[in-house]
Amino acid sequence: MGNPHRSGTPPHKSLPNQTILGEGSSDRRWLLHKWLCPLALGAERALKAQQRDVDGATLARLDLEKKVESLLDELAFVRQVHDEEVAELLATLQASSQAAAEVDVAVAKPDLSSALREIRAQYESLAAKNLQSAEEWYKSKFANLNEQAARSTEAIRASREEIHEYRRQLQARTIEIEGLRGANESLERQILELEERHSAEVASYQDNIGQLENDLRNTKSEMARHLREYQDLLNVKMALDIEIAAYRKLLEGEETRFSTSGLSISGLNPLPNPSYLLPPRILSSTTSKGSATGLSLKKEEEEEEASKIASKKTSQIGESFEEILEETVISTKKTEKSNIEETTISSQKI
Repeated sequence: MGNPHRSGTPPHKSLPNQTILGEGSSDRRWLLHKWLCPLALGAERALKAQQRDVDGATLARLDLEKKVESLLDELAFVRQVHDEEVAELLATLQASSQAAAEVDVAVAKPDLSSALREIRAQYESLAAKNLQSAEEWYKSKFANLNEQAARSTEAIRASREEIHEYRRQLQARTIEIEGLRGANESLERQILELEERHSAEVASYQDNIGQLENDLRNTKSEMARHLREYQDLLNVKMALDIEIAAYRKLLEGEETRFSTSGLSISGLNPLPNPSYLLPPRILSSTTSKGSATGLSLKKEEEEEEASKIASKKTSQIGESFEEILEETVISTKKTEKSNIEETTISSQKI
C-alpha cells in the first residue's frame, strides 16, 4: 500500500509557476487541464483504494478484537469450569474421605489419609497442567493478536499518512484549479472586453468608411461636373480659337490684298515726269476723251486682278482654315485624353 507519489516531489511542483499561472492561453489551459485530470483521477482512485484498505484493516482489527474478547471469555469459562471441576473433585474427595473414614471407623478404621493425599495431589497436578496449558494457549493467542493488531495499526498509520498526503495534494490541486479558474474567468472577461472594443472599433470604422464612400461619391460627382464644365469650356475655347484663327487669316489676307493692290496701283499710275508735263490748259481739250477711256480700262483690269487675288486668297484661307481646324481638333482631343487619364488616375488614388 505504498504511495506512488511519496518517494519524489509531487508532479505539480516540477512545473514552473509561469507555466501554471502564466499568460493563460487556451493551449496552456488545455494542456494543464489534460495533465491535471488524469492526476486527480489517479489520486482519487488511490484514495479510494487506500480507504478500502483502511476499511479492511479496521474490519480485521475489529474481528481480532472480537476474537480476543471471545478467547478471553473462553479462558474465563475454562477457568470457571476448571474451578468447578476442582471443587467437585474436592467435594468428592471429601465425601470419599468421609465415607472412607466412616468405613475405617466402621471396619477397624484403617488409615486412608495417605491415599487421599495422593489422589488429591494427582488432581491438583492435573488441574495445574490444564491451567498452565490454557494460560500458554491464551498467551500465544494474545501475542499473535497483539502482533496482528500492531501490523494493522502500522498499516492504518501508513494509510492515514497516505490519505493525509493525498488530501494535501488534493487541496493543492484544488487551490491551483481555483487559481486557474479565476485566471480563466479574468481572461474570458478580457476577451469579452476586447470583443466589445473590437466590435465598437469595427462599427466606427464602418461608419468612417461609409462617410468616406459618400465623400468619394460626392467628389466623383463634383469631378464629373467639373469635367463636363471643362469639356464645355474646351469646346467653347476650341470654337473661339477656330474663329480667331479664321479672323487672323482673313486679316492677313486682307493686309496682303491691300498691300498688293497698293503696289499694283502705284505701278500702274507712275508719277508724271515733270520735264514732259504739258500745261493743263493745252492738253485739257485734246486728252480728255482718251484719259477717260484709259481710266475705265485700268479700273476694269484692277478689278479683275483684285478678284483673281481675292479668289486665290479665299482658297488659301479655306485651306489654312481647314488645317487650323484639324490641328485644333487634334490638340483638343489630346488635351481631353490627357485630362481624362489624369482624372482616372486621381480617382484611383483617392
